[in-house]
Amino acid sequence: MPSTLPTPRAMFLVLYWLAFACLAAVAATDPGYAPRWLPLPPFPWFGLVAVWTMLGLGVFGLHIVFGKPWTYRRRLLVALGAYGTLAFLFVVTWVTDNPGLACVPGWFVLLTFIGLVVLGIAHAIASAACRFRSAP
Repeated sequence: MPSTLPTPRAMFLVLYWLAFACLAAVAATDPGYAPRWLPLPPFPWFGLVAVWTMLGLGVFGLHIVFGKPWTYRRRLLVALGAYGTLAFLFVVTWVTDNPGLACVPGWFVLLTFIGLVVLGIAHAIASAACRFRSAP
């Protein structure tokens, strides 16, 4: 009988999305450049849901890239397509009136990129160590 429990990778990706979703919710409370003597603008629910959706699409893209037995070239093309889409959505949804909420997708892309680079370096070191140990 197959297990219905989520894999550790899926749980990590959900927690990764949840961390950035909470960061976006906290950042959305900043009223931006509104003068303090005027009434505060309404809470940006539409922008917050849009950011949550973009983060969800980014995490789902990571799930697809790491869940399939693809070649390195295909994974790279998919990752570049996902990052290109995220960058486009980040530029399109830029709101100068609410700087905190607008920066969250950029932070997500940057942290994910750094994580992928570290993962690639770790994989390269592990491969070299395996080759070194198996050498005669």
